[in-house]
Order: sequence, then C-alpha cells, then structure tokens
Amino acid sequence: MNETELYSKLVGMIGEFSFDLTSGMTFESWLGRHRSYFEEEGKTLPESSRVRLLLSKLGPEEYAQIERKMLPTKLSEMKFDELCNELVKEFSDHRSKLLKRFEALNVKCSALQDIVEFGNVVNAQCERAEMALSIEELKILIFISGMPSDATSVRQVAMKSVENKSEKGHAVTLKEENISEETIVSESSVTSSSVNSVDKIKEDQGKDAGHIQWEQAKDERC
Repeated sequence: MNETELYSKLVGMIGEFSFDLTSGMTFESWLGRHRSYFEEEGKTLPESSRVRLLLSKLGPEEYAQIERKMLPTKLSEMKFDELCNELVKEFSDHRSKLLKRFEALNVKCSALQDIVEFGNVVNAQCERAEMALSIEELKILIFISGMPSDATSVRQVAMKSVENKSEKGHAVTLKEENISEETIVSESSVTSSSVNSVDKIKEDQGKDAGHIQWEQAKDERC
C-alpha cells in the first residue's frame, strides 16, 4: 500500500473530533481512541502527512479555535506531538474537581432518557469527578449542593473557599465552612439592609421634592 492509499484509508477510519464537555469528549479522550491509527497504522507516513491527517479530523470550530490560538505559527508546520499537546491543553476539562463533583451529584435523569443509559452517564461523570470522597468532603459537597437556588453567590464563595484550601493542602471540614458561610450571609444581609436603607431615603427625598414642587405650582396658580 503506497502513501496515498494509506492516507485515504486512515481518513475513512478516523472519526471527526468535536469538543463536547457535557459528554466528556475532550481531545485527550478522542486521541486515546484514535492514537493507534497515527502511531501504528500510520507510522510509515511522513510527519507532515500525519499532521495534515490530524488537522483534517478537527471540527470546523475546533480548527478555527486552535488556529487563532497558535497564530502566527501555521498549524501545518507544527510537529505532530507538539500539535497534540496544544490540542490537549485547549480542549480539556478545565473545571475544578469540586465543580465536577458538584455537577455529578446534581445530575438528573430526564423523562425521555433511558434508565440504563442514565446509569452509564452517572458512572462516567463520577469517574471523571474522582468521587472517592472522605466523610468531610462528602459533608461539604452535600452542604453546597443543598443550598437554595437563590443562594448562588454564597455557593460560589463556598466552592472557591474549599478549592483554595484544598490547593494549599489544608484539610477542610464542614464546621469550618459552615462558620465561613454564616459570616458571608451575615455580611450580605448587612450590605443588603444598608442598600435598602439608602434606597428608602432616596425614595422619601424624591417624594418630598415632588410634594414641594406640587405646592409651589399650586401657589402660582392661586
């Protein structure tokens, strides 16, 4: 089989890459599925041909995105491994571990979704989120997930706090986070109360000014 025939054969065997974080389709997972086509079946191809083959399998949006990132470097002039490394970085799951766990805990089965398929989705999301949790981590995750829908800002602060402590290697407990969130909610209430007071003063001032103008107009008519 000559080079042209091999290239054409591989084009037909390799599926297109389309980045989809919801289904876990990152470039790394796509490459893991198709790597042998480039490194085994296509090992006799020149590196430039393997690069061309890889680029031909990027979706339109993915190609445009990586092209913008790499300018002024031309994609076709990059080394195969270098291009793969850039694609892995660009089309990966950048969510924090805590956010992945939070989303996994809140996954729901839709009315039209097959129960068995939903089980597969849960399995995949939990594996990606590394759900091997300690008791305290599980408590905190349930605590954050259970916050009311109108407490978005508090939830975001809580998640950021846990992430920062985890990155520094600090053990986090629910008791500590509970105290932290109590302070945040308290400060938020004070701020909200202050804003409402200012708004009330402005409203009263507006009413007084309107009343004075009305009285002046009444005197002029008389």
